[in-house]
Amino acid sequence: MPSNLPNSPSSFVGRAGDITEAGGLLTGTRLLTLTGAGGCGKTRLGGQVAAGTASRFPAGVWWVELAALTEGALVGDALARVLEIPLEGRPAAEVIVEHVAEGEMLVVLDNCEHLVDSTAALVDELLRGTGALRVLATSRQPLGVDGETTWRVPSMAAPPEGCDPDGLAEFDASRLFVERLGRARPGPSGDTDETASVVQVCHRLDGIPLALELAAARARTMSLARIVTELDDRFGLLIGGPRGALARHRTLHASVQWSYDLLADAERIVLRRLATFVGGFRMEAAQQVAGFAPLSSDAVLDLLGGLVDRSLVQFDAARDRYRLLETIRDYGREQLAAAGEADDVAERHLSWVCAFAESHDEGMTRADLDVLDAVEEELPNLRVALDHAARGPVATAPGEQTGLRLVVALTFFWAQRGLGLEGADRAVRVLAAHPAAPGALRGRAWAAVAYDRFYGADFAAVTTDADHGLAEATAAGDLRGQARSLHAHGALAFMLDPPHCRTVMARAIELARSCGDHWCETDALQILGFSHLIQHRTLLALDPVMDSAAMAEAQDNAFQLACHQLGLACIAAAAGRLGEAATAARRGADEAQRIGDPAIELWGRAGQVTTALARRRYTDLDSIAGQTTPPHTPLSPVVTAFVAGIRRIARHERDPIGALDALEELSELLRGTFVPNEGLRLAVIGVAGALALGDQQRAAAAAEAAFEASTTFGSALVGPCRVLLARLERGRGEPLTADRLAHDGLAEIHDAGLIIDLPDALEALGGTALDLGAAPAAARLLGAADGLRESLDLPGPYPTEAVTDRPEVHDRLGEEFAARWEEGRRMDADAAVAYARRSRGERRRPASGWGALTPTELDVARLAARGLTNPDIGRELFISRGTVKTHLEHIYAKLELHNRAELATTVARRPDIQIE
Repeated sequence: MPSNLPNSPSSFVGRAGDITEAGGLLTGTRLLTLTGAGGCGKTRLGGQVAAGTASRFPAGVWWVELAALTEGALVGDALARVLEIPLEGRPAAEVIVEHVAEGEMLVVLDNCEHLVDSTAALVDELLRGTGALRVLATSRQPLGVDGETTWRVPSMAAPPEGCDPDGLAEFDASRLFVERLGRARPGPSGDTDETASVVQVCHRLDGIPLALELAAARARTMSLARIVTELDDRFGLLIGGPRGALARHRTLHASVQWSYDLLADAERIVLRRLATFVGGFRMEAAQQVAGFAPLSSDAVLDLLGGLVDRSLVQFDAARDRYRLLETIRDYGREQLAAAGEADDVAERHLSWVCAFAESHDEGMTRADLDVLDAVEEELPNLRVALDHAARGPVATAPGEQTGLRLVVALTFFWAQRGLGLEGADRAVRVLAAHPAAPGALRGRAWAAVAYDRFYGADFAAVTTDADHGLAEATAAGDLRGQARSLHAHGALAFMLDPPHCRTVMARAIELARSCGDHWCETDALQILGFSHLIQHRTLLALDPVMDSAAMAEAQDNAFQLACHQLGLACIAAAAGRLGEAATAARRGADEAQRIGDPAIELWGRAGQVTTALARRRYTDLDSIAGQTTPPHTPLSPVVTAFVAGIRRIARHERDPIGALDALEELSELLRGTFVPNEGLRLAVIGVAGALALGDQQRAAAAAEAAFEASTTFGSALVGPCRVLLARLERGRGEPLTADRLAHDGLAEIHDAGLIIDLPDALEALGGTALDLGAAPAAARLLGAADGLRESLDLPGPYPTEAVTDRPEVHDRLGEEFAARWEEGRRMDADAAVAYARRSRGERRRPASGWGALTPTELDVARLAARGLTNPDIGRELFISRGTVKTHLEHIYAKLELHNRAELATTVARRPDIQIE
């Protein structure tokens, strides 16, 4: 086919889908205009589309370059010259129509934007004059001719962050850049890993082919890492295109300036003012920020439409948002500074962002997902506005502390989207820039900082920030600021000192109620209730937890209602309703994930894990890990470690020791987060796991550590820990010590409402009753434990002594066993506890072991181990030396020892000897 399509000195890379789509459009229209920003690849793509469709046009495909023309009247002449048609003084359109006649022809008009009116007039006349002609045009704006189909040439697809080297070939932007990079510097580079740099270059240059080619050319003299750094001054970096290229294609700056120079004055003003936005904007925002003298707000609407037509502003109809490519934005900011408008526009932008945030304050407080999503959509603009506010007081209006108002309005957004530390750091910079702002406003801003620090897990700074807020709010007489500062103090104490948390939150509730701060009143009451749950004392938690839930329901607060599900999970788990607990924990975690709050989600997932382990449903753990890691979501180090830990625990059948290691590590991890309660519960489960493996030494160390941690934290899990210690003492042949520990544990378990732990305690007491000769009591206690397990649908006891005790009791009681066992099974929890307490007097002292020693014998053993002589011991205990000798003989017999040296050694290994 006849054609004058230009040959390119470089290869064409990618765009296969674009070529197919544009070629398909050309089949259905007589005028297709490829539009797009300068450097986006319109010309090269137009050439590929024309070449790919050439077979459809027997009269040829003809390329007309308009870039060098300076007068619109010359467009027709240029086409006639390409077609080799003499005009002989006649109008070009008339002669061309006659020449084309009925032969199917494609004309490609390249770079029409600076002659758009003349080009449009010629094309309109040609298309009306003959049906045999089709036109493919490239332009930075549409021609505006009837019947025109426009297709915006997209930027090249860029690879995602974290892309591996092999994945670069799947994305057009990185394919082009890497191919051109190889031309710029043949041979291996000095960089050890260039993939991340390639990804950054592609993203920061918006996938614009011209910019990518210019950046690749720079690799002749600098490393990729240096290129990434130098992109902060992209216009200074991206110069030196091919000598044969158009002048506007030899530097990135010239390409953008070409488009800018074609604009009317009003369009230039709007474009440079819009460069203040980052990440996009809506029409209303553009009008508020850019619509001031010499432009009106209404004028911005039409001017913005014109900039979209000229491909300088991108419009996403699906999201109803506009945006500037970063290259265009950088140029606009350069022009904004040159015009002396940068500060004025930045302040108008800050005012708009503040008004936007304050209009969504109520929704953010309620954790309304649609509102949080809408605010997150403007996150780049929030950051830019706060950066401006941090540079000093805003002069938008006298006395209007816009930056600090924005800080206060965004309090919940940062926390609920897992960005607490960023929000706090930005707020502190704004506070530092406004030292003379009203104390009430500064107090509330400091309270916001403390809140976001807490949810960002920067616990060390919370107290200082809350102190600042409380001091400024108190000095200003602002009750709301005082209440919220105290709330932050109480939230921190919740993890470290729950009783103090309750004291502080009670005061915060009082202040919040007096000033009508319903959120603070509800949240403080909820945390107060949770301060009991975190210590595993569910009976004390019930009233505040349920009351705060009713208040949250009335306010439709999704965040507090998600937290309430976690409270219900704790309450149900303590009561042994593990299915209900698992459902509530997942419901709360899923809702937190939906809102975007990773801290509350972690609590819920941890509750799911402990519930699954209590049910011994290890297969649930992989599912929980999957729920915690939604696709394409970066995870914090804590969550990453949490997910890895539960996946290791799930493999317990293949690697039981590794699973136990993982469980202990996960326990320690959680005890340093918002969920120490679940961490402590995992520690208790870990002790039972070590016992099940038969590792007495590991179990003993873990039990002591769990007991100490629970005691320090004031957790009711000291009860289950005592029961585990009792099992260990029983294994050492110390039934009296074991019995005492089990009884103490039972009392703490019952008082705290930990029904789930009662079966273990009753089994331990059944075992000590058996050891101490009270077989009927043992049968009843073991039967009560079995009945409770069945009623609560709990798994059976671990395969340790509780499994072997039943047949031994049966052997001792004979036919009486069944009756005593059934008596125990018929007991409910309270009846079983009451019986266990009554049955304590039925036990007998064993014949040997430490439990066989009388109180006096224990005293004699201690004093003898200290090195006292018989006379010294007699004087200490007011007994004769002969009696001391007799006691020592009994001690040696019961402990199977021979002399004082062996006794001293044995006592040294047993510092826990108690006088009964």
